[in-house]
Amino acid sequence: SEQAADSLKTAEKRLADMAVLIKNVTTYQKTKTRL
Repeated sequence: SEQAADSLKTAEKRLADMAVLIKNVTTYQKTKTRL
């Protein structure tokens, strides 16, 4: 159904956003420990 496809897209977008967030946090933590 179209609704299922929409919610899947939303979930994928949320996952992608979270992946970016986690990557940024990891990078930040590495930078912080180096300083």
